[in-house]
Amino acid sequence: PAGPRLLHDRRFVLFTIAMALSFGAFQAVFFHRIAVFEEAGFTVATVTLWAAASSLLSFPGRYAGPYLAERFGGITIYATATTLAAVAVVVMVGAGTWRMPVHFVGFGLTFGAMLPIRAVVMANWFSGPGYGRIMGAQWSVAAVAGAIMPALVGFLRDGAGDYAPALVAVAALFVLAAAVAVLSGRSGQK
Repeated sequence: PAGPRLLHDRRFVLFTIAMALSFGAFQAVFFHRIAVFEEAGFTVATVTLWAAASSLLSFPGRYAGPYLAERFGGITIYATATTLAAVAVVVMVGAGTWRMPVHFVGFGLTFGAMLPIRAVVMANWFSGPGYGRIMGAQWSVAAVAGAIMPALVGFLRDGAGDYAPALVAVAALFVLAAAVAVLSGRSGQK
């Protein structure tokens, strides 16, 4: 499928919604997690060091994700990774010095696993001459969500006076993304 016909393919529509939700949630976490931990009393230098470690920890997931998808299915790995990302976000809420390393390690591994899975799933469903256009269309929708979600999280944080409600909402977005992805995998072609 290409062009307008693509909008009639339930797999594409549902998986695009899942991607938009998860990408928006990832962007919100990337934009706000330094401030979350800074507000909790950690120095910016310490938090950014953990953020750098988290980025490095995404490499094992990036490498292993496609292999795991071959064995267990791309949708299963995507749903698992986004659900674990929700857990890594919930860990950010509350007190305790343990939450920062747990968040950054967990989030790095799950983000890394999720990244290549989009291409694996989409290639299984839509490989062929229009694949690049299809991926571009999907990523355009996700980019809009990635622009909106950090701002919404900022408004939620400022309205509530702390990050807890906003982080719970972000975790819920990850869980919703996992559920919608599972639906996309079960929807069959068109």
